[in-house]
Parts: sequence; C-alpha cells; structure tokens
Amino acid sequence: MQARKKPTLPDGTSVIVEVLEASQVFGNFGPQLAIKDKVVGGKYAGFEFMDWSKLSRDPKSNEVYVELGTKAADIFAAAFGDDYDADGEHNPEDLVGKRFMARVGLAGKKQDRNRLEYGTIGSDPAGHEAA
Repeated sequence: MQARKKPTLPDGTSVIVEVLEASQVFGNFGPQLAIKDKVVGGKYAGFEFMDWSKLSRDPKSNEVYVELGTKAADIFAAAFGDDYDADGEHNPEDLVGKRFMARVGLAGKKQDRNRLEYGTIGSDPAGHEAA
C-alpha cells in the first residue's frame, strides 16, 4: 500500500458550496464552527471538504457566540441571504442544506487541506437552496 496526499482544490478556486453538516466543536483552538461543504456545479462538483471558523466566548458568562465581522458571521449571512438577521439565533444545524459562494484556499502546515477564505464568502448568486 502506498501513501498519498489527500486531494485538494487548487488555491484560489471560486466555488458554490452546499453545507452537508454543521456543528459547534471545541478543540485546541477553542470553540469553532465546523462545516462539511460540498462543491455544487462546475469542474469540481461533488468535491467535499471541512472548514472551521472561530467562535467567541464571553469571558464572564462563558457563553459561546458568533462575533459579527468574523468568518463564521459571513457564513451565516451568506447562507441566509436576505433572510439573515444578525440579532437572531445562529444555530449551526440551520446551515445544513444552505448554499453560498466563496473562494477556497489551502491551509495546514503542509497546505494539505482546503478552507473557505475569509472576505470572499457571499450569497449564492443563483439564490439556490438544496432541494
């Protein structure tokens, strides 16, 4: 058996993704929004990858929240488009089935995984939601 590098999308690729799974997780980097994305349409249709976005924690109450102006907030805003309410609940599970566009970058010490690039995340121009 041979070892090989996990496939990745080329750095800077623009894609429309559908959220397959979403959850709040805790790890070495504190609370995070973990989402499993699948590329829909185009040359890379069907490609799946994970993305993690930092969540914030209130130092007094210990409450975890989505801080406005962060990548996690951009994901929620893009996924819900005109229906997005920054003051509303931000439940990760509500992202499942939503679509949005973003540019994909490479991450990890060895540049061996994909990530959604902060600042490139926006609503799906076609306005589609998974059926």
